[in-house]
Amino acid sequence: LIAAASAMLISRMAGLPLASMTGLMRRLADGDLEVAIPDLERSDEVGQMANAMLVFRDNAIERDSAERGRRDSEKYLGTVVNNMLDGLIVIDVKGLVQSFNPAAANIFGYQEEEVIGKNVAILMPEPDRSQHDDYLQNYLGGADAKIIGLGREVFGRRKDGAIFPLELSVNEMEIDGRKLFIGSIQDNTHRHEMTEALNESNERFRGFAEAASDWFWEMDQDLK
Repeated sequence: LIAAASAMLISRMAGLPLASMTGLMRRLADGDLEVAIPDLERSDEVGQMANAMLVFRDNAIERDSAERGRRDSEKYLGTVVNNMLDGLIVIDVKGLVQSFNPAAANIFGYQEEEVIGKNVAILMPEPDRSQHDDYLQNYLGGADAKIIGLGREVFGRRKDGAIFPLELSVNEMEIDGRKLFIGSIQDNTHRHEMTEALNESNERFRGFAEAASDWFWEMDQDLK
């Protein structure tokens, strides 16, 4: 009887650490990464289980830290992009818009949800509107770049159909093996208006100067 009772007691005592480990595993699975793991110094099966759980917990902490860092980086980058003064448009190799920041929305008159997933050609007037897909595929096939990696003035098309001048710079990038193109856009409408106003002012001044010169010449002739 004493022997049977002793065996039962030993069995229960051995089962207590295992039951405790099972509870700790549940806590880890539920995301409790601050759980303390006991019995690490033991050399039996319980100790082996404890050390395995320690490795699992440390790896989970590392992954969680990396994920938080990625989310923080995305949040920071999103804040920067959303507060840029220049329009920023990201397209894939099919020409479909993947990102469209608020400045781009303000320039073109489209809301982000109206453009995401659509072909970027909707933002272009003819003939670029019809030729863009061919140009993109030719570039991907090895043709020389006409805009990518460069910057130049082109024309854009607003939602209301208005055509306007813009400065466009396009660069190629790759994220997780996926090729993308990022375009930076500045609306040149105001600059063109200023240039035209300056040219008109210069023309008026030139006409005034010529008229004044003729008048003085005529007066000089009369005085003679």
